[in-house]
Amino acid sequence: MSHFGSRSRPVSMNTIEAIIIGGGYGGVMAANRLAARGRRVHLVNDGPTFVNRIRLHQRAATGYRVTRPLDEMLFPEVGLSTQRAVRVSAGGVALADGTELEASHVVIATGSTGDGPATLAGADALRTALSALPAGARVRVDGAGLSGVEIATEIAEAAPHLQVSLTDPAGLFPGGSEGNRKWLANQLPRLGVVWNDGPADLAVDCTGLSAPDLASRSGMPVDGRGRLVVDRTLQAAPGIWGLGDAVVSPQLPHLRMGCATALPMGAHVADNVHRVLAGEAAADFDFGFSFRCVSLGRRNGLIEFVNRCDVPTGRRLTGRIGAFLKERICRLVINAPHRSAAGYRWLGRER
Repeated sequence: MSHFGSRSRPVSMNTIEAIIIGGGYGGVMAANRLAARGRRVHLVNDGPTFVNRIRLHQRAATGYRVTRPLDEMLFPEVGLSTQRAVRVSAGGVALADGTELEASHVVIATGSTGDGPATLAGADALRTALSALPAGARVRVDGAGLSGVEIATEIAEAAPHLQVSLTDPAGLFPGGSEGNRKWLANQLPRLGVVWNDGPADLAVDCTGLSAPDLASRSGMPVDGRGRLVVDRTLQAAPGIWGLGDAVVSPQLPHLRMGCATALPMGAHVADNVHRVLAGEAAADFDFGFSFRCVSLGRRNGLIEFVNRCDVPTGRRLTGRIGAFLKERICRLVINAPHRSAAGYRWLGRER
């Protein structure tokens, strides 16, 4: 295999033990945690930028800065290739420029993609479209899950001259408790958002996410959304692992897309790769939720408490306390993959 590719952080390609594909929350966590354990790790990402995706709704509404140089998020020991991975196989990764990297372990952490503000490019395009709308223009957000609620309320607060509506055939805040759905429905008009599926001058798609096609193009098992199928250890095949939005595990059906799962999955995959390299058995992933947090503009928020399997308990924190806690969580999330990688811990589903 060729060992010469475009990379901003060279590392001896003959000594790589693990290749991480994807420079998001989980990928950076896995790379840094492995490096902290003395492993020789290389990260592949299709660009030099880390995107703080949980603030993309702010980016779209106000231009909030959501990017950092990926190089600054990684430990110095981590190699970096700013190329797109085009194929994965046991023991190797092929890059778009023809480079082929070798390692005994490969981790797919390519995240998710979608229309509208689900990506940096989509958020920037929405920002441009919003700025071109005249006063009184109608903006309809399609999809009333966590992302849809956040983008609708953020736009309404930042652009009060626009008419913002929210719609979803599944109803408002699907999956939330009945009490919290009713509370949120009562809050929307106060936040400048109406429930309406009528015509709009600008429609914003927040109807769902899917995984990039790297796993399917590589001939690996995927589900209907393109996510790599992994077992309880987060392994798809010997030496091939997956984490975050890019994977699904039939044995762990309570897991949902989001940084709340990507970070602990990244840490667990790193620990398992370290175990296997040391001649030990891989451990099952054990994780439990405790809450869902939704920003409703900058001065209001909803913290919905759930059990370990992500079922709402009916309890909530709201208003400025909810907004404060959501902001604190967002700040912790951006720091966790770098500052807390070595000692990161999470709640187990059973414990």
